[in-house]
Amino acid sequence: MSRRVAGWHGSRGLTAGMFDRTGRFLRFYLLHLAGKPLAGKGKADLEGQLPDGRYFALEVKRPGEKPTPEQVAFLTTVRSNNGLAAVIVDYDEAQMALFGVGNENQNNANRT
Repeated sequence: MSRRVAGWHGSRGLTAGMFDRTGRFLRFYLLHLAGKPLAGKGKADLEGQLPDGRYFALEVKRPGEKPTPEQVAFLTTVRSNNGLAAVIVDYDEAQMALFGVGNENQNNANRT
């Protein structure tokens, strides 16, 4: 393991990350998807809670870009557990995905 990369077991499981140039520890995440092994890739760019209490995950891409297989697996898991998940390219698509409002000419953000 590199001197700059470290991992340890805490009360919540494995935490991994690396030290930056100032010696500060930057944590990475491990994704816990139901029925799948721990993953270090695939988490959405934007996530939070909707007013009705459901979890949302938005993956932001440039026009024409596609999500990675790991991102698709994450978004699929969110959807299958009653969450809202979408791939978006701009603010209007985020509004449409989250609240059903925005520029009606935009393609609704389900690219996965």
